[in-house]
Amino acid sequence: MRENNLIFLISLLIICAGTTFIALMPPPAGPYISITLLGYTNNATGTRVASFVISNRGPATAYVYAAGRLLKFGPQILEDGSTPGINWHTMLAGGTAVPFTIPPPTNDSPWQLMLMADPDVGYIREFNHFLNHTGRRMPSDIYSDWITEPSSNRTPVTSAAAK
Repeated sequence: MRENNLIFLISLLIICAGTTFIALMPPPAGPYISITLLGYTNNATGTRVASFVISNRGPATAYVYAAGRLLKFGPQILEDGSTPGINWHTMLAGGTAVPFTIPPPTNDSPWQLMLMADPDVGYIREFNHFLNHTGRRMPSDIYSDWITEPSSNRTPVTSAAAK
């Protein structure tokens, strides 16, 4: 009986120490995500799309997802709520890159791609969410450069497979 109580107390102490250790860990460093415009092409349905490469230049995995397009009308910057195909998301390991395509706006206003990146991924995030009922870190906004090429100058990028 006494031995069972000792094992129970030691197990409880280990669980409490582990929980405290995980809860007090510092949040991971912010993501180092880059967005590079490759050019324009047509997708399988013939829709003109802008082709990007999304790169994680940091060492840690980040959850990256598309948040939308921003349009610039003079001094005003508006979020384009009609962006099709904006449900894109991926877990991007450190040092890797993935392709991403999105239709450009139909008008000739300057625009940019907006992504969100969250470096706080995995079981520790879920455990902290359970303990604190919140994530430890808000996602970071990642923006491409402003794209100002008018639609009349947009020529599709051709690949060897398309010829």
